[in-house]
Amino acid sequence: MNKKALIETLNGLVVGEFSRIQSRLAEVRNQLGEAGAEEIVSILDEAKTHLDAFDLKAYRKKIQHAVSRIGHLKDGASLSTKLPPHIRK
Repeated sequence: MNKKALIETLNGLVVGEFSRIQSRLAEVRNQLGEAGAEEIVSILDEAKTHLDAFDLKAYRKKIQHAVSRIGHLKDGASLSTKLPPHIRK
C-alpha cells in the first residue's frame, strides 16, 4: 500500500463524473480493506453514503478525515530500516 498514492487519489475526488468518483472511492476502500485498515474503510463507507445523498459538504469532511487517518498509518518497515546505514549499527 502506497500511502502517498492513496492520499493523492482521495484528495482528487472533489470534481469529476459521479460514477468515476464512486469507482475511485471503491478502489481506495478495497486497498485499505486488504491492508486491514478497517477504521478508515468505515470512514470511506460513511463518505460514500454522503456522496450518494449528494451531501457534498459531509462527503468532503469524511474524505478529509480518511486522508488524515491514512497519514497516521504506520509503515510496515521497522524504524531501524529507515535510519542511515552508519546509525543502524
